[in-house]
Amino acid sequence: MRVQLVRGQLGFTLTEALITLAVLGVIAALAVPSLNAFVVNSRVKQAATDMFMTMAYARNEAISRNTQVSINAVGTWGTGWQVVDAGGNVLKQTTLTAGVTVTGPAGNALTFNPNGRLTTAGAVNFTFTVPGNPQIIMRCVTSTLIGQPVLQADLNRDGNCGNG
Repeated sequence: MRVQLVRGQLGFTLTEALITLAVLGVIAALAVPSLNAFVVNSRVKQAATDMFMTMAYARNEAISRNTQVSINAVGTWGTGWQVVDAGGNVLKQTTLTAGVTVTGPAGNALTFNPNGRLTTAGAVNFTFTVPGNPQIIMRCVTSTLIGQPVLQADLNRDGNCGNG
């Protein structure tokens, strides 16, 4: 018994290729808005994490050096900030990318004492968001009364990071 191979066409027809491209185009069009929200959410999260790490660093440096260490806004909090020791030396600087709105304490500075506590009487609060975009999760960095930074997210999107 002999088996004969039937030669068929290899490849795709023009119609099959066009249908595949159309389907891929529709999928891409649906994915782009979600991808954009993901990128913006990542920027907000990164900015909040940078402030959290900066506050922990400044507090640690104040305790280690046994002197006051400050975090100062570079222009505004939304532009960036720097950690400065009592001698005016810049220990660390962070520059933010555009698009993230940051609100922080008035006076554009906060200072840690040698014991790690803030010089202000109350807790400090920073918020990181993109106004007018409900898909973006607001992030908050606050301090406890002893100066410990806390990073929170407004997962239920009611404008309050403290309740979920």
